[in-house]
Amino acid sequence: MRFIASLLIAFVAIAPHARGLVYRGADISSVPVVEAAGITYKETTGASGKYENIIKAHGANAVRIRVWTAGTYNTAFALSLAKRIKAAGLTLMVDLHYSDTWADPAHQSIPSGWGSTLAALNTAIYNYTLNLVQQFNNQGTPIDVLQIGNEINGGFLWPVGQIANNVGWNNTSQLLHSARNGAKDGGFTGKVMIHLANGWDNSAQTSWYQKIQQQGAFTTADFDIIGVSFYPFYGTSATLSNLQTALTNLANTYGKPLIVAETDWPATACSTTLSASYAKSPAGQVAWSQAIVNVLKALPNGLGQGLLYWEPGWIGNAGLGSSCADNLLVGSDGTSRSSVRQVLSCCIQRHGEWDVNLAIYSIFNLN
Repeated sequence: MRFIASLLIAFVAIAPHARGLVYRGADISSVPVVEAAGITYKETTGASGKYENIIKAHGANAVRIRVWTAGTYNTAFALSLAKRIKAAGLTLMVDLHYSDTWADPAHQSIPSGWGSTLAALNTAIYNYTLNLVQQFNNQGTPIDVLQIGNEINGGFLWPVGQIANNVGWNNTSQLLHSARNGAKDGGFTGKVMIHLANGWDNSAQTSWYQKIQQQGAFTTADFDIIGVSFYPFYGTSATLSNLQTALTNLANTYGKPLIVAETDWPATACSTTLSASYAKSPAGQVAWSQAIVNVLKALPNGLGQGLLYWEPGWIGNAGLGSSCADNLLVGSDGTSRSSVRQVLSCCIQRHGEWDVNLAIYSIFNLN
């Protein structure tokens, strides 16, 4: 033990020289659903455990969970999962869809009972966000990063907040400002993230932030982090080069941290033409993640700060909405794949860098 203690002291002394991403991890919203179906998650060795502990052991330090206004992923569901995430010592990132179901570039439905006028929706989103933040605070699981809206390229709370003309831009700006004020008045002290799809699309990303702020209600003071989704499945324009261009321009313009908040890569053969040529295998999952990390680390002023894999453990929905059959970091029996460490640690070891959690875990689990 004296040797181990000395080794840890020596390690901690050099740790500040390592440069890992601030946020590295995954969205694991579906984990309780999978567990309820009788699946047990396992380490690469076959040892069973809670999924949040497994991914932490492999280098993750942050977890994102989605929240709907009703349905499976409602507030009660999120509060329960948040207790597990905080107990594991992970950063808690909460993704508010502001919908009774999925919200994405094609779907942004107003929650039932929220009304259908701008005035009613400003009040509803303010109160909902305030109350939700307070519930997380009251149970001792304060939110670290709060995402107000999910992939809101076309606005949210449609049709009132649908971006189709100047009225839509103005309405969306007001609604986002109301959400931000609700969080603040509810006692939120963490970071607010804005999240758009198609992080590779420089024109769309640049235009969105310019136009939303031209309205005057929602400004750069209202958000702290820029988040994007970046998937290889939905068109060959989703290249790493295009991602680099888009994120670099955002970094130079706004000077805010940037996170790739969602990504996946297939673990098995897939006939879909992807936007990169890596193997469709666990090794390809590592290569894809490594390439994104390289893009993030090349951003100016250290503003590339996070990478989150989307739903790596969603057994029963392994395609994750894509035409590829399996994009998970676990097999169908819940056993972690060989890619899990390099993907969730954001490939720190491939850079010859070390992370405190990984090093300590390795020291105490040599056998």
